[in-house]
Amino acid sequence: MPKLPSYLVKPQLLKSLGSCKIYSVTDFLQAEFEKLVTATFGEEELIEVTRQLIRNYSTQPKDALTLYRYLLRKTSIIQTFIKGLDDLLNGGLLTGTLLEICGLSGTGKTQICLTITVNIVLKMKSNVTYIDTKRDFCSSRVLQILQTWNYKEETDTVLERINVIPADDIYKLITLLQSIKNVLPSSEKFGKLIVIDSLAVLFFPFIGAPNNQGLSLLNHIASLLKIIAVKHHVAIIVTNLASKFEDNIDFMKLEDLKQDIKESEVRPTLGKYWLHVPNTRLIVSKSSAVECERVLVIKKSDYIKLGNTCTVQVLNSGVR
Repeated sequence: MPKLPSYLVKPQLLKSLGSCKIYSVTDFLQAEFEKLVTATFGEEELIEVTRQLIRNYSTQPKDALTLYRYLLRKTSIIQTFIKGLDDLLNGGLLTGTLLEICGLSGTGKTQICLTITVNIVLKMKSNVTYIDTKRDFCSSRVLQILQTWNYKEETDTVLERINVIPADDIYKLITLLQSIKNVLPSSEKFGKLIVIDSLAVLFFPFIGAPNNQGLSLLNHIASLLKIIAVKHHVAIIVTNLASKFEDNIDFMKLEDLKQDIKESEVRPTLGKYWLHVPNTRLIVSKSSAVECERVLVIKKSDYIKLGNTCTVQVLNSGVR
């Protein structure tokens, strides 16, 4: 807490308060009333100083209607320009929220992210921040998707709107997110969409680590993501690896191994803590009917009906 300001408290009063070991705003507000009366020049002056300090250093109350109007004014929906996905998400990506795209390896999570990125920088002429934790960002694939659209701008101009930032360990990611949180209010460089592909790979080194170090780091990252999304009205996409869990199967019994194993439940990694962090979770899986088809299912959401699905295709031209 700062020291008592001279523009609010008279010099003589500051000296008197100092003799009672009251130097900061916190000291003043926490001191007993009788002690303050002794240090000040009467109850009226004490009440006035207290009122001024509270007015300058405390949070001012706001009514619910004011906050609701502010939210409506700042919140927007960012189209992905993938029709099926936009319909599934009630129009697109909602700013102020965190979307998790989760699926088994090879189901097309990165392809969805790359297509959304290209669509936004091209059609909305807006910057996108792409945090590459696997160091496998494929610029040739981005160019391949881009060339399927008819556009008049120079290719380099469009690609410059994609800010690709490598972060191949958890500490680099935390530093980067902290920097984005501090810079966003005064810079449009990072845009209104941040993609992290992928979060899960950064936590593999912490599997089985003592003292729950991975959990504390995950908690830190979750807090930073929420602050960036909500405070700065940004949409965030995070990809997460999923795994399959087989229930009621004894792999030590030969007869169980001979049985046809049904499609097992697909669950996101990162543990139970992470399950409640994203506002919306999409599970991506391959279609059994068509090789290039992917099925997207809403498994968790604050504002979309659970179980809603859509089908997209992963093509040379991107996800359609």
